[in-house]
Amino acid sequence: MEHLVYIPKGPQGTVAAFNAKILSTEWAQETDVIPFQSPLTPWLGFDHENRAIELNLRNYPTQRGWNYDDIWQGNLRSSHRSLAGLDKIHVARKVVAMLQSWFYFGLLECVVNKPIAVSYFVRRNIDGLPCIYSRNLHFCLQAWIFQIRLQPAAQQEAASLRILNALHLVSHWIQRMCVYADPNQKRFHAEMEASYPGFGNAVTLIVPSIIRLGEAVDCARLTVSGKLPSDISWHYPLSALSSQLEILKQRGWCPYTLRVVIACTGTSTLDWLTTLTAWPGTDSHEHEICTEYECKRNNIAWDTYEVAHRPDCPRENCNFLKPPLWETLEILKNGHVPVINFDNDGTLKVSPRFTTQPGDYTAFSHVWVDGIGSSTEDGLPSCQLAFLRDVTCDVTKSSDPAFWIDSLCVPKRRSARRKAIIAMHATYLNASRVVVLDKNIQKHRSDVPSEILFCAIYTSGWMQRLWTYQEALLARRLIFKVANGVYELDALDVQKNRPPSIPNSICHVYRALGAQLLRLRGKSESTRNIASVSRDLGWRCTARYTDETLAIAGVLGIDVALLLVDVEQDTSEVDDDSERIEWSELCQDCKTALEHENLALQHRRMVAALQATFKLPRDIIFLQGRKLPVENFRWAPLTLMSRSTLRVNHLRQNAECTSAGLTGYWWLLALKRIRQGDNKAVRYVGSISEKSVYRVFFKEAWPAPPAAWDYGAIVLYGEETGSLVEGQTVQGLAVIKVSLGEATAIYRTVGSVLVEKLRFKEAFSEGSSMMFSPPPEGIAEASLSWQLITIT
Repeated sequence: MEHLVYIPKGPQGTVAAFNAKILSTEWAQETDVIPFQSPLTPWLGFDHENRAIELNLRNYPTQRGWNYDDIWQGNLRSSHRSLAGLDKIHVARKVVAMLQSWFYFGLLECVVNKPIAVSYFVRRNIDGLPCIYSRNLHFCLQAWIFQIRLQPAAQQEAASLRILNALHLVSHWIQRMCVYADPNQKRFHAEMEASYPGFGNAVTLIVPSIIRLGEAVDCARLTVSGKLPSDISWHYPLSALSSQLEILKQRGWCPYTLRVVIACTGTSTLDWLTTLTAWPGTDSHEHEICTEYECKRNNIAWDTYEVAHRPDCPRENCNFLKPPLWETLEILKNGHVPVINFDNDGTLKVSPRFTTQPGDYTAFSHVWVDGIGSSTEDGLPSCQLAFLRDVTCDVTKSSDPAFWIDSLCVPKRRSARRKAIIAMHATYLNASRVVVLDKNIQKHRSDVPSEILFCAIYTSGWMQRLWTYQEALLARRLIFKVANGVYELDALDVQKNRPPSIPNSICHVYRALGAQLLRLRGKSESTRNIASVSRDLGWRCTARYTDETLAIAGVLGIDVALLLVDVEQDTSEVDDDSERIEWSELCQDCKTALEHENLALQHRRMVAALQATFKLPRDIIFLQGRKLPVENFRWAPLTLMSRSTLRVNHLRQNAECTSAGLTGYWWLLALKRIRQGDNKAVRYVGSISEKSVYRVFFKEAWPAPPAAWDYGAIVLYGEETGSLVEGQTVQGLAVIKVSLGEATAIYRTVGSVLVEKLRFKEAFSEGSSMMFSPPPEGIAEASLSWQLITIT
């Protein structure tokens, strides 16, 4: 944990690490030492030293006489000759001690290519117990970066690939060991605890520090070479994660926001947050009823919504002001953008701007939950208008600036609102700047350490809303209102000009948060495709789910009018006097009927958007979450706000979407005969000739037994050049062949599955292991091939 907060006082530590032949530390002689950061990780005392460096991390155990296949299968006692006479508890502790040394010191030696003494990362705490102490990560990784940059580019790339492979190895092992440690994995956990008591608890103690190390190493690797992006998934032990989450929830953090932080920026960011005892905005008790699945604070109750006054407004004589309605309607009818000027005498003026050329106005991006949501017909309090004018004056250095905000420039009337939505892309694209207003971001200053400000933006309510994504991405300049003025988010500023308080090469937190914010400034084609959009929308929310495709159409280059015409038919002649009926005015039967209509509308719009996009990433079928209940589109996500931890490849749009389904190349695990699955089943498929066995887990969406669904093949996540490696678990889609098309075989979607590739020795060894027992029905014969197919 210490490397997450330690700020070096000078380059001496890095210079010493650069010149040293063996990395070691005499802590009694050190002066630049910070306190241990909780939670502490005990050092279990494995004999790591006095061995040659092993650049192939896989060889670390065998070099020391250990059989890692036995550990993998849960046969701990037979993994080393020294364990034969020990009791079960000591066997468990000895094995976990070896794993700790392998994945901490072994991994680091593999990276820096130098011997590392235990003393370099182990220090005694106040009670005299040896614990992992990560301060020196700064020095050894920074020194490694200097050394590797002296090498030719080819050697740098080779080192990056070697380290990435080592990180994958550690990740796969952690995933397997956490299965043994997780009480929710009832069979495996119970059997391990009965055979080797304390193994799960010991694994839970050591894994978080290894994950933090892995994320720091990957950060350093990417600093040297970003050509090999990271796709590593770390599995934090549930009990350890729960304790960190509880600390932050007790401090007022939203459980849903914390879930987003873990999924998108890594557990190191979560651990770093626990070191910050105070955080502006978490002391208001706004998130007491939030859950990990929903931020209640950020979701609006339309029936009770009220526009707020400014906190310092006395409210007396603070009247609501509205722009001239008929002028606004006329501007929208003519296809222009209405903008506002607010005079000091309290007069609101509206004037048009063209949608085809850059404008001279400021557009505001905000969240309605902060209290400034409204419409042209209802207007805003004069205190809020004065605030908007003052902010606009501040960023434009003008005394009478024009601005646009939906609360004043989007009417309730159906046709006018439709025209405003159609013009929304041009509205934000042509604005001279977009200013973000978020209550919690405004509690932070721009002169705090970069990672603090980045975190304030990333964990804000503004960052979680659907419409604000397009508003930020289209902005020519993106500016945030903060406590001491404004802060402009610029890609160059994030990458070079605003160094974190901790060196960028080691600060995973800065890199992870900065990467998320940089995605808001992406201008290239790779940031404007549906794969990139799905990654950015994954954890966003909206109160109107029918708006999803409307909010991203402009980013994807889709004419939003195409998504509106099929439902609203021709609304161009609808009388502008006809106001939209409010939800609160409907009877219950009408609300139910409208909900059904809206669901059908959501489905039609998503199908239309996917077909209009045409070129899709083939791994879109593996996004977790509900699927579209539409013929030929049952592979498609119901929403891109899917909460999926899977990252769709934004660099390759290699499948084609038509009304007939999705056509592309995938790894297809085809069974010799039809099988059945249910949500309690675990099935085994494989091929002796291919020396491969796969364990298939069926997800909750599958029927409960005795009901079952037929399937005849499984489409596996992965690229052509990289099929599954032993020990890896990936997303899969169970399908069944329905016909042969003109060019491809056609497979109908059945349901999502998880697929684990077992070690061949594990599946075909004599007898059972802790993680594998020969199934009564046997292993279903199947073959794996890279095929062009159509999925419906």
